[in-house]
Amino acid sequence: MTHMKNFQVILAIFIFGVISVILVYNFQNNFEAEKLEQSSNWNDSYDVELKNLPIEDPHVKKILSQCGIDKHCTVESLQELAKLENKKTVLSAVNEILLIYEEIGFYCHENGHHLGMFVYGFTGNLSESISSVERRCGGSVYHGMIENFFVSSVLLKNQKVEDLKITNICDEILGPDINLVECLHGVGHGLIKSYNYDLTSALNRCDEFEPAQYCYNGVAMEYAKQSRETNIEFLNGYDIIQFCSSLDEKYQRTCYLYQAFNILLSKNISTRESLALCDTIENRKEIEYCYYGIGSQIFQFSNGNLEKMATECQLGKADYQKWCISGSQTIIVDQIGIDKGLDFCKIIPEKFKSDCYIEIGNWARASFSSDEEIEIVCSAAENEKYYDDCITRIQNIGCTAVIILPDNTTKDFTDEIGCGLQR
Repeated sequence: MTHMKNFQVILAIFIFGVISVILVYNFQNNFEAEKLEQSSNWNDSYDVELKNLPIEDPHVKKILSQCGIDKHCTVESLQELAKLENKKTVLSAVNEILLIYEEIGFYCHENGHHLGMFVYGFTGNLSESISSVERRCGGSVYHGMIENFFVSSVLLKNQKVEDLKITNICDEILGPDINLVECLHGVGHGLIKSYNYDLTSALNRCDEFEPAQYCYNGVAMEYAKQSRETNIEFLNGYDIIQFCSSLDEKYQRTCYLYQAFNILLSKNISTRESLALCDTIENRKEIEYCYYGIGSQIFQFSNGNLEKMATECQLGKADYQKWCISGSQTIIVDQIGIDKGLDFCKIIPEKFKSDCYIEIGNWARASFSSDEEIEIVCSAAENEKYYDDCITRIQNIGCTAVIILPDNTTKDFTDEIGCGLQR
């Protein structure tokens, strides 16, 4: 009788998981798939590698040998596994798949989203989901969990999104501060979907958080994805720039960061032409945002080649190259780790290195709680100067320095004192 009750519980959890995953699944449209296929075969090698990896876990081996990088196939296979195995086995398979993605250098952000959505649907409990799966694929596995929590709350539980209390949703996140960042990003994904892609309403709800920027990022990422799936025939680089420029200043940075992917698509994945389009923007700060976004998004088309990313960023104007480099570094560290971020610092031109190592230090402080762990990271710097940059300096970012002069006029010294983009 106990065995039957356990089976009923597992079956109920599975059914809930299947329903909620189906409800929130978004499939890429044919245009985007064709565009990426025409521009690059950057994923083919990973697909082949995953299908032929020697893997000890028989469940994971079966899934990856059949699915490779196909995220939909992977989730469907996990759903089948959940019919036959217990929760521990299923969650272990999820963790192993995510780890393998990272170990081979596959850009697994979208896959992480889908697996996170599955995990929340499978457990039906946000806290359990978060504690059961490690942070992988740039934190996107958490994004998917939070996203599914929102959408299933609205669609399955018939709650009005306006009535959802969201400010305490991330309070139970434990571990390094960066996990909180990922949670707020996931909230943004869930909000924009729950508001049926009403950008203004979703961004306004993000303002309930402090800092709101991480929630903005989730909203903007999901909105950019939806834009290229549903409005691609109207979308070109100039339209994107006009759109981002029309937003309130506090939303512009995050708009350019994620719409940069669409800018690249509009220019057939040409970094040179995309950066040239950024140069047409009148406002200097927006040009910096645009370069930063392009630097971040070219990661997906570089097949893990750090040298290629560094070279591509130098195709733009000299005054703005550092922003492209910074965008590339951020995505490298976020998606494939601090070690790769250090490798990137070592291959970029000398004029960019100091800022690069400062940012490595910032990431280390956000990711690790002990001085010993931070010391290990920074000790990998090329020399003592860069070690000092990493271990002691915190770049003053996202600030403004406007000075009132004796004649009551003002002068903006923001750039002179090193203020820049808020990461």
